[in-house]
Amino acid sequence: MALRNPNPNRQPLGIVAMGTALVIAAFLGAVIGLAWQSAEGLAGDPDDEVLTGEAAPD
Repeated sequence: MALRNPNPNRQPLGIVAMGTALVIAAFLGAVIGLAWQSAEGLAGDPDDEVLTGEAAPD
């Protein structure tokens, strides 16, 4: 079992860079998701989307 890196010239994995990219991607995904969700209300007639406690007319 090797106790140290067998190839000392190998480049580091860039764990800090990958972690930063993950945080940025999560933040951008949340922002885009919130924008998408708020834009859905602009597509249709708002009167059709309002829920009330009244029964529908028969």
